[in-house]
Amino acid sequence: MYKKFPGADKIVVPAPADAPPSVTSAIRLMYAGAAVEAVNFVVSLASLGGLKAQLHNDDHKLTVSQINSVFEYYIVTTIVFGVIGIGLWLLMARGAGQRKRWAQIISTILFALYTLEAVLTFTETREILTILLVGLTWLVGGATVFMLWKPDAKSYFNPL
Repeated sequence: MYKKFPGADKIVVPAPADAPPSVTSAIRLMYAGAAVEAVNFVVSLASLGGLKAQLHNDDHKLTVSQINSVFEYYIVTTIVFGVIGIGLWLLMARGAGQRKRWAQIISTILFALYTLEAVLTFTETREILTILLVGLTWLVGGATVFMLWKPDAKSYFNPL
Protein backbone atom coordinates (compact mmCIF):
# COMPACT_ATOMS: atom_id res chain seq x y z
CA MET A 1 0.00 0.00 0.00
CA TYR A 2 1.31 3.43 -0.88
CA LYS A 3 0.67 6.81 0.72
CA LYS A 4 0.87 10.12 -1.05
CA PHE A 5 2.41 13.10 0.63
CA PRO A 6 -0.02 16.02 0.90
CA GLY A 7 0.47 18.36 -2.04
CA ALA A 8 2.80 16.01 -3.95
CA ASP A 9 0.78 14.15 -6.56
CA LYS A 10 3.71 12.35 -8.15
CA ILE A 11 5.76 11.37 -5.07
CA VAL A 12 4.77 8.01 -3.65
CA VAL A 13 6.45 6.25 -0.73
CA PRO A 14 5.59 2.88 0.77
CA ALA A 15 3.55 3.05 3.97
CA PRO A 16 5.33 1.52 6.95
CA ALA A 17 4.33 -2.08 7.51
CA ASP A 18 2.58 -2.90 10.74
CA ALA A 19 4.85 -4.33 13.38
CA PRO A 20 4.66 -8.11 13.77
CA PRO A 21 3.10 -9.45 16.98
CA SER A 22 6.48 -10.17 18.57
CA VAL A 23 7.64 -6.57 18.13
CA THR A 24 4.30 -5.23 19.38
CA SER A 25 4.68 -7.45 22.45
CA ALA A 26 8.27 -6.28 22.92
CA ILE A 27 7.19 -2.64 22.80
CA ARG A 28 4.46 -3.30 25.37
CA LEU A 29 6.99 -5.07 27.56
CA MET A 30 9.31 -2.08 27.26
CA TYR A 31 6.57 0.20 28.57
CA ALA A 32 5.97 -2.30 31.38
CA GLY A 33 9.71 -2.23 32.07
CA ALA A 34 9.57 1.56 32.33
CA ALA A 35 6.70 1.24 34.81
CA VAL A 36 8.60 -1.32 36.92
CA GLU A 37 11.66 0.94 36.79
CA ALA A 38 9.51 3.86 37.98
CA VAL A 39 8.24 1.79 40.93
CA ASN A 40 11.82 0.76 41.71
CA PHE A 41 12.84 4.44 41.53
CA VAL A 42 10.13 5.49 44.00
CA VAL A 43 10.98 2.61 46.35
CA SER A 44 14.67 3.53 46.17
CA LEU A 45 13.92 7.16 47.03
CA ALA A 46 11.64 6.12 49.88
CA SER A 47 14.29 3.80 51.31
CA LEU A 48 16.76 6.67 51.60
CA GLY A 49 14.85 7.99 54.62
CA GLY A 50 16.64 5.71 57.08
CA LEU A 51 20.02 5.87 55.39
CA LYS A 52 21.59 8.45 57.70
CA ALA A 53 20.78 6.40 60.79
CA GLN A 54 22.05 3.24 59.09
CA LEU A 55 25.31 4.95 58.13
CA HIS A 56 25.79 6.14 61.71
CA ASN A 57 25.04 2.68 63.11
CA ASP A 58 27.37 0.94 60.64
CA ASP A 59 30.33 3.23 61.32
CA HIS A 60 30.31 5.32 64.50
CA LYS A 61 33.48 7.10 63.39
CA LEU A 62 31.73 8.98 60.57
CA THR A 63 31.20 12.66 61.23
CA VAL A 64 27.90 14.41 60.53
CA SER A 65 29.50 16.04 57.50
CA GLN A 66 30.66 12.68 56.12
CA ILE A 67 27.23 11.14 56.68
CA ASN A 68 25.61 14.07 54.88
CA SER A 69 28.04 13.74 51.98
CA VAL A 70 27.32 10.04 51.57
CA PHE A 71 23.58 10.71 51.87
CA GLU A 72 23.74 13.39 49.16
CA TYR A 73 25.73 11.05 46.93
CA TYR A 74 23.06 8.34 47.30
CA ILE A 75 20.28 10.82 46.52
CA VAL A 76 21.99 12.08 43.37
CA THR A 77 22.92 8.62 42.09
CA THR A 78 19.43 7.27 42.81
CA ILE A 79 17.83 10.13 40.87
CA VAL A 80 20.30 10.00 37.96
CA PHE A 81 20.15 6.22 37.51
CA GLY A 82 16.38 6.14 38.05
CA VAL A 83 15.71 8.76 35.39
CA ILE A 84 18.22 7.16 32.99
CA GLY A 85 16.67 3.73 33.53
CA ILE A 86 13.14 4.91 32.81
CA GLY A 87 14.37 6.95 29.85
CA LEU A 88 16.20 3.98 28.31
CA TRP A 89 13.09 1.78 28.46
CA LEU A 90 11.07 4.51 26.75
CA LEU A 91 13.79 5.23 24.18
CA MET A 92 14.06 1.55 23.23
CA ALA A 93 10.26 1.30 22.88
CA ARG A 94 10.21 4.32 20.62
CA GLY A 95 13.12 3.06 18.54
CA ALA A 96 11.55 -0.38 18.13
CA GLY A 97 8.27 1.23 17.09
CA GLN A 98 10.15 3.21 14.45
CA ARG A 99 11.88 0.10 13.03
CA LYS A 100 15.30 1.18 14.30
CA ARG A 101 17.72 -1.72 14.32
CA TRP A 102 19.77 -0.01 17.04
CA ALA A 103 16.84 -0.49 19.42
CA GLN A 104 17.07 -4.24 18.94
CA ILE A 105 20.84 -4.29 19.43
CA ILE A 106 21.06 -1.83 22.32
CA SER A 107 18.17 -3.52 24.13
CA THR A 108 20.15 -6.76 24.01
CA ILE A 109 23.33 -5.10 25.29
CA LEU A 110 21.44 -3.36 28.10
CA PHE A 111 19.82 -6.66 29.08
CA ALA A 112 23.26 -8.30 29.29
CA LEU A 113 24.52 -5.47 31.50
CA TYR A 114 21.39 -5.66 33.66
CA THR A 115 21.93 -9.40 34.04
CA LEU A 116 25.31 -8.66 35.61
CA GLU A 117 23.74 -6.05 37.89
CA ALA A 118 21.00 -8.48 38.88
CA VAL A 119 23.52 -11.17 39.80
CA LEU A 120 25.39 -8.68 41.99
CA THR A 121 22.15 -7.52 43.59
CA PHE A 122 21.02 -11.08 44.33
CA THR A 123 24.35 -11.92 45.96
CA GLU A 124 24.59 -8.71 48.01
CA THR A 125 21.10 -8.04 49.34
CA ARG A 126 18.52 -9.91 51.36
CA GLU A 127 15.80 -7.28 51.05
CA ILE A 128 12.83 -9.09 49.53
CA LEU A 129 11.32 -6.02 47.82
CA THR A 130 14.62 -5.23 46.10
CA ILE A 131 15.01 -8.84 44.98
CA LEU A 132 11.43 -8.89 43.63
CA LEU A 133 11.80 -5.63 41.71
CA VAL A 134 15.18 -6.54 40.26
CA GLY A 135 13.90 -10.01 39.36
CA LEU A 136 10.79 -8.60 37.73
CA THR A 137 12.83 -6.07 35.76
CA TRP A 138 15.17 -8.84 34.62
CA LEU A 139 12.26 -11.05 33.53
CA VAL A 140 10.66 -8.19 31.58
CA GLY A 141 13.99 -7.42 29.93
CA GLY A 142 14.56 -11.07 29.03
CA ALA A 143 11.10 -11.42 27.53
CA THR A 144 11.61 -8.19 25.60
CA VAL A 145 14.90 -9.34 24.09
CA PHE A 146 13.39 -12.73 23.25
CA MET A 147 10.53 -11.02 21.40
CA LEU A 148 12.87 -8.64 19.57
CA TRP A 149 14.90 -11.53 18.13
CA LYS A 150 12.06 -13.78 17.02
CA PRO A 151 12.15 -14.58 13.28
CA ASP A 152 9.16 -12.37 12.40
CA ALA A 153 10.98 -9.35 13.85
CA LYS A 154 13.93 -9.84 11.46
CA SER A 155 12.04 -8.58 8.42
CA TYR A 156 10.58 -5.71 10.46
CA PHE A 157 13.98 -4.38 11.49
CA ASN A 158 15.62 -5.25 8.14
CA PRO A 159 13.13 -4.11 5.51
CA LEU A 160 13.98 -4.81 1.90
